[in-house]
Amino acid sequence: MLIAVQCMLVLAFAWATFLELALTLLVRVGPGGDTGEDSDQAMWLGRMPWPYQLLVAGAHGLDNEQVDEGRRGNSMPWWHRDSGAPIGGFGYKTTWIAVKARDPEEIAEALGLIEPRPLDWVTGTDLAYKHGVYVTPRLGDWTLAHGGEGLYHPFESDGTYGARAPWLGALSARLGEVQYFHTHRVPDDHQWAIAIDGEVLREFDCCGMTGEFHGRGEPTAAERAIGKGTRTLPDDTSDWTDAEWDAFYETVPSERDVMRIAGIWSIDPSTLHNEDVTGDGVFGEVRRAVSETGADR
Repeated sequence: MLIAVQCMLVLAFAWATFLELALTLLVRVGPGGDTGEDSDQAMWLGRMPWPYQLLVAGAHGLDNEQVDEGRRGNSMPWWHRDSGAPIGGFGYKTTWIAVKARDPEEIAEALGLIEPRPLDWVTGTDLAYKHGVYVTPRLGDWTLAHGGEGLYHPFESDGTYGARAPWLGALSARLGEVQYFHTHRVPDDHQWAIAIDGEVLREFDCCGMTGEFHGRGEPTAAERAIGKGTRTLPDDTSDWTDAEWDAFYETVPSERDVMRIAGIWSIDPSTLHNEDVTGDGVFGEVRRAVSETGADR
């Protein structure tokens, strides 16, 4: 028994030593060959299991606040973190809207952004993964607004976030055509919706974690083309056969399918690169409150 315990301790120490050495190489060389700074160290540390975070943080002189920063930063794709130079693009683990033929200042005003200010694409997109909303410059016929928490609206109000349809309808009454997208792989949560001139024409939501599926309106040509989001669950599935379940699951979208729908409807933001975006957009915060009816106010 004692030998077994000693072997386990030796293995644990060897594993921790290996991780420490690996992290040292990562933070000193960095993913792009540059010398790592404290923010880089925190970011790489945030990718590790928490027991090893505690062990390695001390070796690099990182405090708890820096470790927490690393954990938060890892909610966004690696190309939009503070460490290193972003190459562009967003879409995964966040929320955004696409608005047709409108300038960023108009969209910022319609969203009620607090203290809006001009901001470049790289900085604004990076910030919007953490807080607030960034409205891009015009991208051809479309302008995007990106903000994970700031723009998130579920199908039905949950008491924290207002229901989507009233908010999206009111927004499109001011702006014309407005498309909404959300995806987050952790709860397997994927959403899209479209409204034109105040009318919400289509909504689809699915959440693998809760097993909830919601739909409003008929599936669009884009959804039918890729075969995703075309069905929701009926109230009673007790008599479904395996073949029926298989057919249903074939229509359940992934995060990549959200990008595909966005690309057909307007712009797939994950394909954007820094050189595609010129000029400043608008960044601001959002103040949110949910009324008794479940709508934002």
